[in-house]
Amino acid sequence: MSEPVSSDESAITDELTIEEKLEVHELNQLAGPVHMALLSAIEATDLMSFAYARTSRIKSPERIFKKILLRRNKQGEPDFALRDVRDVVGIRIICLFREDIIRALDIMCDLVAGNLSVAPNPFERSAIEEATVYSSESPGDVSQIAVRARSKIEEKLHGLTTKACEIVTRQDYSSVHIVTKARATESNSDQHLVPIEIQIRSIFEDAWAQIDHKLRYSVTREQNTEARVDVKAQSELHLKVLKHFLDACASHADILYREATVSTVSSNTTIRTIDGAVEFSNCADHVKISSRLAEELLQIMYDKADVDEQIKIANRGKDTTKKHYRELRREYAIIAEKYSDIYEREIRDGGYISALKLNNDDSAAYFYFIRMEEALARLLVDDPGEVTTAVSIYRDLALRFPTYPIAHLRVGEAEGQLGNHSASILALEKCLKLSNERRMEPEENRLIFLSDNQISYVDEHIHRLIGFRYWRRADSIREDLESVESVLKDIQKAYQVTRTGLEIEMNNENTRLINNALYFAVDEREYAKLHSLDQGNGVSDDEIRALLEKITNLLEGEDEEGKDPMLLDTVSRAYEALKEENSALVYAKAAMDEVQTANTVTLSAFRREAYERIARHSWRLIGKSGAL
Repeated sequence: MSEPVSSDESAITDELTIEEKLEVHELNQLAGPVHMALLSAIEATDLMSFAYARTSRIKSPERIFKKILLRRNKQGEPDFALRDVRDVVGIRIICLFREDIIRALDIMCDLVAGNLSVAPNPFERSAIEEATVYSSESPGDVSQIAVRARSKIEEKLHGLTTKACEIVTRQDYSSVHIVTKARATESNSDQHLVPIEIQIRSIFEDAWAQIDHKLRYSVTREQNTEARVDVKAQSELHLKVLKHFLDACASHADILYREATVSTVSSNTTIRTIDGAVEFSNCADHVKISSRLAEELLQIMYDKADVDEQIKIANRGKDTTKKHYRELRREYAIIAEKYSDIYEREIRDGGYISALKLNNDDSAAYFYFIRMEEALARLLVDDPGEVTTAVSIYRDLALRFPTYPIAHLRVGEAEGQLGNHSASILALEKCLKLSNERRMEPEENRLIFLSDNQISYVDEHIHRLIGFRYWRRADSIREDLESVESVLKDIQKAYQVTRTGLEIEMNNENTRLINNALYFAVDEREYAKLHSLDQGNGVSDDEIRALLEKITNLLEGEDEEGKDPMLLDTVSRAYEALKEENSALVYAKAAMDEVQTANTVTLSAFRREAYERIARHSWRLIGKSGAL
């Protein structure tokens, strides 16, 4: 990691005492086995599965001598000694993408803190000295790698470092450094610990550092004394320009990486980003908006994807506190405000109004995306005030862009979340109609308002969404005895629409869609029986059994869906409708077990209501069987 030493440099050691020289050589001998143990420990992790490269070196005695004397004689530190040398062994982890720096830092922090079951682990947990994040990011840099790196260090090394983690802003250097010590596994406790410096940086940051080092040291060493100053002065400006370009390359590489791997909310969630990064990048290219605006908007979308992932993890967690989950949800409000700020800023230029007056879809498209994404983020906050604002935005967009199917889809989802079921049904059915009409256009003509990804989303979800809203409308007036006929009609409609969705090829194994169809089929039968109504051409036993067989086959896997109490309850109800009481009881008990162990903090209002319904049904069957 340092430059080679010339043969004549050993002469400078005459200024050191014999004791100092012996101490340096002794430490250098210890460094060999420590170095090998460190590399072995790193190989035992999965760090190199994504890191681009790893380099390492042991500082030679000559280089240690030179460093000590340089600090004493030229840098005004007369007491500098071997104990102050912090990089006898150096390890550098190089990542292709800056996102991977955080992943690498996570693993290395766990390794130096002794949190990984790696044997042998030579790092001395009590010897961590400091962690420093050197950053060339501007204060407004949206990627905030430096801030995230510091947060990761504070999370993993809290209470272990003798010096708090800090961010040092330098326009000419970017890297994460951890200074600690390690011992060879065969060392006795009274032997020296070997100072270690770990560096983690991107490939672009490493390229700049290598070039800077070559120009500053290797080139100038070959020049005479008078030329050294000139070389440094000439290269300084060029190095700054090069650093600026390489930072831009690193940012662009991150955009490409994120665009290729952008994550969405789990399919278990009703609402997800379908007019996000990929669609917007296509739109940005199509309408030739500024690269600055495109990058700014894409970065916010990636931030939302990060929150989506954290929410998904929280949903799986058993120890998530209500405060933690609420704070995660509030992150969406922050994201929404970023979109709103951009929208207001761009409106001041008059572009949005002009585009709408000209009815120019290309020019107005990116404003459509900004507003759609702002509204989606507000919807995900799961706060009545934010949802109301989202609905207002969606309604406005549906009026301004009446032939855009996804605008109507979002209106339907938002109205449904507010409990406006009839308005939701109208909007969702409008989305389905427009989608069927406009998908026939060539892809290049519909790229902005109906991408292939959005068509797939509509095909996969729209019938389930419409069916669910019909059922929710029925359920909202279920206790009204004057509306019995209307309730049955809506339940039947819910089943028919959902069943139609199953006929689409891609939905043949859609667990949620099958579950809803089966639930509505059983509910239709139970409700008609309860009120002595004529079902007409009601759902037959054969239809129920076919759906039941399909869903039980899908639930046999070991995934999380197989443990969803809502699915287990549907199966129990279906078996009960078919008068197979023993099977109904088995699934009722399984549903009850999951309800009782569920993390209620992360449940939506609808899920809490559903779990109460499941509990009542399960207790009824369990009590009926005498198994209490």
